[in-house]
Amino acid sequence: MISVKTSNGVILKGEELENLLKVVSKDLIDTAYAVYNGNCYASHITEENKKEFLNKSIEYAREVELGKHNNNFTIWQRINFMHTGNSIPFMI
Repeated sequence: MISVKTSNGVILKGEELENLLKVVSKDLIDTAYAVYNGNCYASHITEENKKEFLNKSIEYAREVELGKHNNNFTIWQRINFMHTGNSIPFMI
């Protein structure tokens, strides 16, 4: 069973962690679509490049939902923030 320890020492697992991972995954997917539909790419980036990035971003988000990237600091940071309200900086 996967688990995550928050900055205040709480061990998240089971349904509670699964729900948080779903929220993180949805946020990543929403961001990927916002980037895809936005106007933030350089002019030399083709539509094919944009779709490839979108697809890779969605694939990554699905893996996050499955708990495959809990050891990634930014994923842990998002989970931790949603549970505790504390945003832990990368460097202090």
